[in-house]
Amino acid sequence: MTNNMIAVWGAPGSGKTTLAVNLAACLSQKNTVLLISSNLWFPEIQLHFGQVVKAQNSISGLQQGEHELYELFTPVRGNANLQLLTLPDDHSQLFGDYLDGQLAASLFQQIDKYRFDQVIVDGSAAPNNPLSTIALNQAETVLHTVAPTIGGLFWFRAMQPLREALRLDAKTKYIANQPDGNRLYDGVEPDFELPFVEGMERYAGQGKTAFAGKQKKYSKAIREIAEGVSR
Repeated sequence: MTNNMIAVWGAPGSGKTTLAVNLAACLSQKNTVLLISSNLWFPEIQLHFGQVVKAQNSISGLQQGEHELYELFTPVRGNANLQLLTLPDDHSQLFGDYLDGQLAASLFQQIDKYRFDQVIVDGSAAPNNPLSTIALNQAETVLHTVAPTIGGLFWFRAMQPLREALRLDAKTKYIANQPDGNRLYDGVEPDFELPFVEGMERYAGQGKTAFAGKQKKYSKAIREIAEGVSR
């Protein structure tokens, strides 16, 4: 793997996608970035960039095997360094029905030849998602988002066998969303903290990221994370 792969992971609702899109926006200021969604049921990451993803230029084209991989990337308007690989906007194809581990592994093998400076995978809380699991295994860095909730705590403990099987602890950095006394689940201490942003969801509705908005503290925190994961 020649690309610097970063997997963003965490419990449902912990802020995985928000971190992934804002980190991609930050890193793409100076580097070429491919942002991949492991959401196999409905599109999401493109909303944050105001980008339309068509069926013929989406991750669902992998199943047909009739395209070069680069044809499935969606360039982000106004950002020559950032491309997306996700499902189409029209919900016409639910990729979760036919993506298996072999096809997911083939995707990452093909990506390697394009030599992006960074490949960011917006991971899944589901342990049986092949895109997410392979990304966790192959990534040089795992950014584990944590927002202190009871459900998140149970998920964190339930994922311990997977963390151990993939030896994730050695390459994981913990990102505290809404930090609580600088301590996270089971005594885990955060490597980075993200400040609370009022109305974060409105940025996706406006087709932009909080990093690009007037959120100085948040943007500074994202830059610190970007510096921590860059080669």
